[in-house]
Amino acid sequence: MKIIMVLFFLINIRSFAQEKKIIKILNRELAKEIIAQKNHMDRYYGENFEVLKNFSIKNNRLSLEVKRKSDNGTGVYTEKQEVDLYKIKQIVKDINIILETEPHAVTLTNTKENGEKSVRTTDMFFLHLSYEKQNEFLADDIVEAFQKAGYKLKKGFWHD
Repeated sequence: MKIIMVLFFLINIRSFAQEKKIIKILNRELAKEIIAQKNHMDRYYGENFEVLKNFSIKNNRLSLEVKRKSDNGTGVYTEKQEVDLYKIKQIVKDINIILETEPHAVTLTNTKENGEKSVRTTDMFFLHLSYEKQNEFLADDIVEAFQKAGYKLKKGFWHD
């Protein structure tokens, strides 16, 4: 019985360490994206945003919170994305890097400046990473970190 408990404990420690690695990779790349927005405005074609809360994992749930301009340009809103890690299926890139999930697995909460909230679900978790090109190695690194943490993630198409 003690051996089983020790093995369970060691597996959980390893998984936690790998989740920290996932966060480290994602936040490192997010920081590079923010620098590109500010320093290369003439070559930055992605949507501008401000990070309110970096990528984090709590209770096997990945989240990111950003501030963006509204589509009509009249104000700003906060966008929070959340997804259970085990519902993520693949990582893809088509201009933006996206984690594709099971249907309705991503909860997207938008909060307007006046406090009005809207919540919807989707099957795409946008990483807000679009500036860097020729970066398929990043997908490999993220897939490896997910798999070492015990999550099934595969790499899909990768288009700059």
